[in-house]
Amino acid sequence: MTNHLMLDLETLGTSPGCVIASIGAVVFTEEAVTQELEININIESCLDVGMRIDAATLIWWFQQSREAIDATFMQETMHIGPALSELVSFYEENMCERIWSHGATFDIPVVGEALRLCGIRKPLPFRDARDTRTLYELANVKPQNFFGDNATKHRAIDDARAQAKAVIAAWQTIKTWKHPALKVIMPKQYSGPSNEVPVDLVPVVSVLPELEVPAFLKRT
Repeated sequence: MTNHLMLDLETLGTSPGCVIASIGAVVFTEEAVTQELEININIESCLDVGMRIDAATLIWWFQQSREAIDATFMQETMHIGPALSELVSFYEENMCERIWSHGATFDIPVVGEALRLCGIRKPLPFRDARDTRTLYELANVKPQNFFGDNATKHRAIDDARAQAKAVIAAWQTIKTWKHPALKVIMPKQYSGPSNEVPVDLVPVVSVLPELEVPAFLKRT
């Protein structure tokens, strides 16, 4: 069964090169979350390697819950270099074949730039990155519905766990569509028909009128 990694960061900026305050990562399969990693990072160590703080993001943090602030900034911390090395080891030791984040333009690029600044080898090719937002919209899944009772929004590990559970739910939803073309967005363990898979999903959903699909996939 393929292992996937869900990555979530809490940062002091919104673009690659910003300070990373905490890392949340979970390993998951088609069925469940299986491993978790949470690391709080020493902010000064980020500044020492050339990362920066964005004032607007700092102000945004002042508006978040006490629980989120405590979980992100008031815990024991690790230097950014060893923290990133631990994340890479977590990814490799669990033999993950895909890495996911909530949006394609933030968490994964931010970690990629942090690895570069720290001189640490990037462990995965760009083609292994996956974006949750597209999948959630396709399957009409909302990640906020997968937070546990004791979870804290904007705590990296809680966000990562909820996002992974939402991906699993989205996969299960898509499986019920029972069309071979949908293999393009399913894990390797897809067990549907093995006939040739077209890349363009728009004509696929157009021939399934009984299926409720997101508006962005429908022809106008």
